[in-house]
Amino acid sequence: TDSRLNIQKKEKFLRRNWMVSYLPEIRAGMALLLAFCAMVQDLRNFKIGNRQILVGLLGAAGCMAYEWMMGGVCAEQLTAGFSVLGVLYMVYLIGGIGAGDVKLLAVTGFIWGRPVWKITVLAFLIASGMGLVGILSGKLKKREMNVMNCTSVRLHVMHFGAAVFVAELVTGWLMF
Repeated sequence: TDSRLNIQKKEKFLRRNWMVSYLPEIRAGMALLLAFCAMVQDLRNFKIGNRQILVGLLGAAGCMAYEWMMGGVCAEQLTAGFSVLGVLYMVYLIGGIGAGDVKLLAVTGFIWGRPVWKITVLAFLIASGMGLVGILSGKLKKREMNVMNCTSVRLHVMHFGAAVFVAELVTGWLMF
């Protein structure tokens, strides 16, 4: 009976390790699904909702908790999420991107970890290209915006959520 118990413990351990070995893919799939949903909502009404951000945050917390229970360390994800939040909040304050975009990339950092910086830079490059094409074609609209909560200016407004989704697709494809 002792050998049977040891075999059962070993099988249980192997099942757990199987999940841990696929955790990066699970994280990537979760981040892509979140970015896709955010892109759709952004395209519909120029806003990324807090419900989606909360669901992504709960998913990231679940992954971090599972990794921690399996003996892993979640410092990389926490550092990436909070550092992206801090840097992009400054960009938000000057009117560079919306608050939903900041929260989306912060949650992406909590999910992906360090690759969020590649995603962020790539998203800004893609958004620059989209903006240039939009301005040259005359299809990018101007909207009244409050910059730093005090000045009202007319700025070109675009869907940054689409750029984040494409950047995550490219980064995921290159990583796996």
